[in-house]
Amino acid sequence: MRWTIRLRLLGLSALAALAVSLLLVVDSLSSRFIGKDLSRIEGQYVPLLEFRPQVEAGYEQLVRAFQDAVAAQDVEFQEARRLRADLLARLDQAPGVLEPVLVQRLRADLEAYYASALDVSRRLIANEAGEAVVGAKQSMQEQQRKVRSRIDEVAGFDRAGLEAAFEAVRNRRKVAARARLVIQVTMLIVVFLISLRLASSVLRSIHELSAGFERFGRGDFSPMTVRRDDELAYAAREANRMARNLEALTEQQRRSQEELARANKDLEAFSYSVAHDLRAPLRSIDGFSLALVEDFGDKLEPEARGYLERVRAAAQRMAQLIDDLLLLSRITRAELRRQRVDLADLARAIAAELQAREPGRRVMFQVAQALEVEADPQLMRVVMENLLGNAWKFTSKRERATIEVGVGGEEGARHFFVRDDGAGFDMAHVERLFRPFQRLHSAAEYPGTGIGLASVQRIVSRHGGRIWATGAPNAGATFSFTLGG
Repeated sequence: MRWTIRLRLLGLSALAALAVSLLLVVDSLSSRFIGKDLSRIEGQYVPLLEFRPQVEAGYEQLVRAFQDAVAAQDVEFQEARRLRADLLARLDQAPGVLEPVLVQRLRADLEAYYASALDVSRRLIANEAGEAVVGAKQSMQEQQRKVRSRIDEVAGFDRAGLEAAFEAVRNRRKVAARARLVIQVTMLIVVFLISLRLASSVLRSIHELSAGFERFGRGDFSPMTVRRDDELAYAAREANRMARNLEALTEQQRRSQEELARANKDLEAFSYSVAHDLRAPLRSIDGFSLALVEDFGDKLEPEARGYLERVRAAAQRMAQLIDDLLLLSRITRAELRRQRVDLADLARAIAAELQAREPGRRVMFQVAQALEVEADPQLMRVVMENLLGNAWKFTSKRERATIEVGVGGEEGARHFFVRDDGAGFDMAHVERLFRPFQRLHSAAEYPGTGIGLASVQRIVSRHGGRIWATGAPNAGATFSFTLGG
């Protein structure tokens, strides 16, 4: 049978239960024997202790009754007769532990005392004197001594025997206490030794497991060994199986990453090649169209000149679209280099550039102080250029405009925002804002390629954050974003 950890723990529980059972047995036996001893003491000595005070009290009351009768010149002695009857009745109800012969002797002595006390009391009431009275008193006093001596003989008990009985009870309690102590100490030692052995073996196996997992963490998937046949060994086997699977997945991932890297390089080379091949004809189209306008403009009809301008605009827009697509591709693949960046400084620098391009516009920039983050500086500039560029563009039809850059939320959950009071948008179409080539306004009204906000979303996502927008038509828009890390 395999001694698994569960079986060992069950064994410890069984030992603990056995120890409790033994303690209960010892307590039960000791209580039983001690109870018997105490019952014997109660049955043998307690009745004597209760009987003697009752008899002595009744006898003393009888003596005082005769004295009171003499003092009151009561020749009927009614109280004395009643007390005599009560005392004799109490003797008839004497406990069974008293010897009947001694009880009968005490009864005879009480009757003799009663007769002598009655005789003396009558003589004293009759005012008799002389030797007869003195002799009667001496006889009564002798009977009094006999009664007290007989009470001692009948209701007395062996004090040495009582002390011996209580000593036997104490000894039984000591024996029971020693037995409990021996059982407790023995079980404690046994449980401690078994627990120590179990803990030592389990900790050794856990150490082997932790060492194996540490190797797995370093990428070394060599199998771990646990020199036991229990739950920990099963865990080690399962860990080895998972390690083999993980090793296979790691190798597969490595190959996939290598293939992806090659594909990205090929895609990048292809993108630049295509971009170069597309730019050349576009430049030719734009150049020759410009040459026609400049060299033969006076010979062309206005409609023909318009067509050439539209050709040039389309070529330039196509070139800008190619540049934006290349930028989006670079953003997706570029390595992220986090460092301390102040978004407020970036916003102020970009605002200055925008105002320098169109000095005639009346736009007020409100930029918060020290918007510091841990992010890639170049990518953050792309984010701020697109957001501020959009705000500048969509406020172009207002005579006076305000663009605000700030921060909201609390520390640990803060977000940054760019807010304007320009054209705004309908919230029903908010999901289209961050899709490539999706526009909510016509290119004739507000020029652009529809790539900027898609690039911003990818940059924010690469930083572990998110971006969202709120707005309303002709009421401006607010773009908010967070940055993870």
